[in-house]
Amino acid sequence: LRVELILTVFSRIADLVNLDTIVDSLEDDEQREIFHRLGYLNVLNSISVDRAYRMRLKVPDERKMASILVKYAIQEPGVNWVDEKFRRKESMPYSSGWQLPIEWADKIIQYGILELSYSSTGRGCKPD
Repeated sequence: LRVELILTVFSRIADLVNLDTIVDSLEDDEQREIFHRLGYLNVLNSISVDRAYRMRLKVPDERKMASILVKYAIQEPGVNWVDEKFRRKESMPYSSGWQLPIEWADKIIQYGILELSYSSTGRGCKPD
C-alpha cells in the first residue's frame, strides 16, 4: 500500500531531493519495488548514495546508477564498495572473489547483476 501511495503521488512531489529519506523508511522489498518502478535515478539524491544496491545491468537506468557508483568509488578514497558481488545471469551463481574491473571506469557491461553496499564512511573514506 505504501508503494502504491508513493507511485500515485510521485509526479506531485515538490521536494524530490529528499524523496530518498521517505524511501529509506520503507521495508527492503518495498524499496526494491520503488526502484524497479521509478528507477534509481528518479528516486535517489546523488549526494547521499550510501545504501545497498541490486542493479540489473541490462536496464539502462540501473546501468547508469552503476556507472555513477563506479565513478564515486574511483574519486573517493577508501573502501566504499562493500560486499560487492556480480553474476552474469539471474540463474547463475555469483562470481567468486569478484572485484570491480578497471575497464568499468570507461564503460559498464550491459549484462549481469551487480549487488553492493556503498559506504562513504568505511575504512579510509573521505567523502567530498
